[in-house]
Amino acid sequence: MTEWQSVNTFQDLNDNDVHIWLFHLNTTPPGIKRFYPLLSIDEKERSERFIDFMHRKRFIASHGFLRSVLSLYLDIPAEELQFGKGDNGKPFLKTNNNEHPLHFNLSHSQHLAMIAVCKQHEVGIDVECMERKHEWKKLIQRFFTQPEQDAIFSLP
Repeated sequence: MTEWQSVNTFQDLNDNDVHIWLFHLNTTPPGIKRFYPLLSIDEKERSERFIDFMHRKRFIASHGFLRSVLSLYLDIPAEELQFGKGDNGKPFLKTNNNEHPLHFNLSHSQHLAMIAVCKQHEVGIDVECMERKHEWKKLIQRFFTQPEQDAIFSLP
C-alpha cells in the first residue's frame, strides 16, 4: 500500500504485513485528557517526571496513541494492555501464555510519532526531526549553473 489510511479505514494485519502509523503529537488538552487514562501507572509516573510540559504532553500522546493502535489489533481495551521489556530494553506486549501476539516499535521526535506493527517479525522504526539551517542561496550558487540560479532565484 502506498498511501496513508486513517483509523476509520482500519484493516486487519496479515501474517507478513507491516503497518506503519503516523501521529502528530501537537495534541490538544482534550486529546491529552483522552490519552492519559489509557496509560499504566508506570507510564503516568514517567510522564510526571518531565519538567517541560511539552515533553510531558508528547510522551502522553505517543504512549496513549500506541496503546490505542495496539488495542485495535488485539480487541483489548487500551488501558488493559501490559508491557514487558526485553534484554535490550525494547518493550513487548505481555500475554498470559508468554507468546507475542504482535511485534511493534514506537519512535517519536518533536511533534511526530510513528508506530510499526507486525504479527510475524520483529520490527523497528525511527523518526527524527532535524532542523536544517543551511545557507540555501550559497548552496545554489555553488552547485548550479548561472541560468539555473537565475531560474531558481526568480521564483516567488
